Amino acid sequence: MKINDREYHIPELNFNAMCELEDLGASFSEMDKKVLSTVRAFLALAMGGDADKAGKEIEAHLASGGNFDEIMEDINRAVEESGFFRALKA
Repeated sequence: MKINDREYHIPELNFNAMCELEDLGASFSEMDKKVLSTVRAFLALAMGGDADKAGKEIEAHLASGGNFDEIMEDINRAVEESGFFRALKA
């Protein structure tokens, strides 16, 4: 995921990562309703777990003309490629 010309790698979305995302504010049952919290949680996970720092990074990204389109594509791809989510669908 690229924010402010910096690349952040979304870790593998296993059970522990999903729990951490929940702790950081992501709600997968309400992902479409809580887009901002979801994006912040994913970036915080990629940055090592600091939601406040992630929020500031997103704010700077938006202020410089960035948007959520590519970020959401990266999040959706991470979810689709997740063995955890594949196991839940099975």
